[in-house]
Amino acid sequence: YRESLKEETTDITDLDKWCEVIRNLKHKHTKSVTRTEKTPEVDPHLLHLWDARRSLTKRWKRQKRNRKLKMKIKNITQEAEEYANQLATANWERFCGSLEGTITQEAEEYANQLATANWERFCGSLQGTLGTAKTWSILRSMIDPLKTRREGQKNLERLLHSYPGTKDQLLQAVHTKCFGDTASIPPYQVDYSGHPHPGMDELFTEAEVREAIASTKRNTAAGADQISNAMIRNMNDESVTALTNFINDHWVKGTIPHQWKHAVIIMIPKPGKKLALENLRPISITSCLGKVFERLVNTRLQRHLEENNFMPDTMFGFRPHLSTQDILLLLKEEVLTNVPKAGEHIVMAIDIKGAFDNVSHKGILDGLAETNCGMRTYQYVRSFLNQRTAVIKVGDDETNIIHPPNKGTPQGAVISPTLFNIAMIGLAKKLQEIPDIRHSLYADDITIWITKGNLGEKEEKLQLAANIIETYTKERGLQCSPEKSELIRLTKDKKQRTDPGLKLEIRLQGTVIPERPILRVLGMWLQSNNRCLHTLNAIRKTTQQINRMITRVAHNRKGMGEQDTLRLVKSLVISRVMYSLPYHALNREEQDKADKIIRMAYKTALRLPCNTSNEKLLSLGLHNTFDELAEAQLIAQRTRLAQTPAGRALLHRVGLEECISTHQKTKELPSQIRDLYGVSPIPQNMDPTLHAGRRKARAAYIDKTTKFLNTARFTDASPYWANAKNMVAVVVNRRGKITACASVSQATIIEAEEIAIALAIREGMERNAPLTIITDCQAACRNYQKGKIGAKAHRILTQSSRELDISYTQTITWAPGHEGVTGNLYADEAARGFTNYRAADGNTVEDPTPIDPSYKAILRYYRDSRRLYPAPHKNLSAMDSATLRRLQTNTYINIHRLHTYYPTAYKDICPWCGSTPTLYHITWECTAHTEE
Repeated sequence: YRESLKEETTDITDLDKWCEVIRNLKHKHTKSVTRTEKTPEVDPHLLHLWDARRSLTKRWKRQKRNRKLKMKIKNITQEAEEYANQLATANWERFCGSLEGTITQEAEEYANQLATANWERFCGSLQGTLGTAKTWSILRSMIDPLKTRREGQKNLERLLHSYPGTKDQLLQAVHTKCFGDTASIPPYQVDYSGHPHPGMDELFTEAEVREAIASTKRNTAAGADQISNAMIRNMNDESVTALTNFINDHWVKGTIPHQWKHAVIIMIPKPGKKLALENLRPISITSCLGKVFERLVNTRLQRHLEENNFMPDTMFGFRPHLSTQDILLLLKEEVLTNVPKAGEHIVMAIDIKGAFDNVSHKGILDGLAETNCGMRTYQYVRSFLNQRTAVIKVGDDETNIIHPPNKGTPQGAVISPTLFNIAMIGLAKKLQEIPDIRHSLYADDITIWITKGNLGEKEEKLQLAANIIETYTKERGLQCSPEKSELIRLTKDKKQRTDPGLKLEIRLQGTVIPERPILRVLGMWLQSNNRCLHTLNAIRKTTQQINRMITRVAHNRKGMGEQDTLRLVKSLVISRVMYSLPYHALNREEQDKADKIIRMAYKTALRLPCNTSNEKLLSLGLHNTFDELAEAQLIAQRTRLAQTPAGRALLHRVGLEECISTHQKTKELPSQIRDLYGVSPIPQNMDPTLHAGRRKARAAYIDKTTKFLNTARFTDASPYWANAKNMVAVVVNRRGKITACASVSQATIIEAEEIAIALAIREGMERNAPLTIITDCQAACRNYQKGKIGAKAHRILTQSSRELDISYTQTITWAPGHEGVTGNLYADEAARGFTNYRAADGNTVEDPTPIDPSYKAILRYYRDSRRLYPAPHKNLSAMDSATLRRLQTNTYINIHRLHTYYPTAYKDICPWCGSTPTLYHITWECTAHTEE
């Protein structure tokens, strides 16, 4: 495809012809195989076996004397042949079962056996395929068959069949639903009134275009031009250059090709809603090439808004490093954790009707001009919003080309959320002026809360906030929905919740906003009594459905294996549990209920009985408790929030200044400095206590490869005395000679380790030689990997790189400390030689390796610290793996256990000696059984 495209690539003068060339080449180099009886669907497990054999064969051609490789090829060939024979037998049995004839009882039993065998084979074929969309679609349909795509198509066909009017009347009704029946709105053509911005008006580079292409989603549907993201991602260099030039031509002119402003709107039924025309939901499909252009502008515009602080800190929607859970954290800290006994906290959620579809272009463009985004960005957005075209499809019917009204942001466009945020900037600023009112905006979801003052003062200020929202949205062509807006009063006093004399009356567009005992805010359910029983019941019900699905695909001899079922639990259960529960003010009983839900899911995935001991389950080291999950999530969230000004403002607001101070001590290295070094992959599972063998093996490898390497440098740092803030950093060569050292005041040990690495990098730059830098500090390695290090180390690197002709890059590698790496011992001895700290000797014990503050690393540490039993071997079948897990948890079926289940059917007496027939007794202890 790429080679043929190279021959056809020219400058884009006619977009339609250029797209036609790409489509033709794609069809030419794509082979589609229709599944028939002669060419059925390829079994994924058989395909995996042959792919593995092909890969091993390629390796064998380069290593023909490798006997182990030859044995692997032989074994996998034999396994593939046996599996192919099983498939052939099963297909023949299926064919015989499909023959017409008299159905006798024997034939019916055989048919049931075939059905069971086919189901087991199907479940086995799902193993190892969780990386495919098809498998997830099958699993979701098993959880809720009414929410599948096929069921949606059936519902749409029923709706079309029952519609009383003609096809034209149907399409007109759908057109009215999508765009309304209002009069045509003239395009907003006001020129740019902001300040010039040369940086925003620059032409797009080819690197920016490649980055935009790489960030596209693979499964996005192609627009009317039939150019998919897969075709764009596989373009050759010449095509990317031509596309860049074409985009820049329109960027300079302030125009957009009309093909990129055309949308195909497909109507689908809303799941869980009544089957009616008003409950159809539009999905807009636009050109993938146009989305590349949108992504280029959106990336540049978002960076401009963030760097110049145009976005208020209370706006969280569609911003980098911010999410809905940050609003939930605010609610937890300001509303839920300190609900008073005699007062109340009030939360109000305001709904806007069709916000994205109705926001005025004037509100967007005027707000955009106020950000001083530059002439070209403004002209692009103005062209993007105006003179768009669309086609509406309902089933097999579609309208002629229509011109949507000049309002709203295009549905499905990459840049639409950013444009809506710009239109709402003024609202966030106005709400900040109301005393004691707290708020958050996530796109069109507006949440208001107040915790100070008496009930009358709270009601007055909430009414003021509602009036401001109503006025602001009306000025921008929007309309609030008082029917869908709600408020809730959180209090521990039941009388205040039920007393009709204390009823709140807050009006929106003349209608009183209803007060509810339960309110949903961004997927989190709030209860007026500040409990979370509703959330727990909903999660438990969903988990039971998921457990039944896992039981169907895993509880047989050839079903899904342990790794796949555990992944299902993490994806479908843990994600639901951890979305909102950590942000509730949970009591001990509610935390225990959350743990029970988690244990229930893991026991199902491991095929363990429900009465398995909780301690035994924890000793497997496969799952985390709710407390551990919540701790890891909150730590990872704080680390993420510290990366942006808006996130740091939130941390300051909730009293978590420690995270801010830690982040502010670091500085980001410029790209020209980061190009001067590379960090080797940092190995996982290197705890000194839990993984002593792995550490020794890595230490032996590092010592072997660097012991006689002249370009190796070893770094270390040490405090001058215990708990001191003054450090020394040293760099030594392979013989232990000090090549650089520094005394550091007011620093942590990690900052001193970073300085030692910086001194080694500086030595390599000054010598213009590639050095291998060995350090025993994982935290320093990770910081260099991220490009954010302490200010002192940052100054060493930025000053030393000036006016130097550097041709080589330095390599930073982590090695376990005090594990026998000769150079590391030299560095440790040299560092402590400068200080009054403990003398280095053979019994020196390294401080515990700090845990990476990432979500996965924290959870892995907790699991590994209590793991007592090994995982099943990868070659064991799913059934054998389940048997091993039952043995490890002491739940394997035996006479003693059967007696507890069926006391009348099984006696609690050993049939050979009369003792208690436990599993250990029958297999090892009973001498009478052994003699037989």
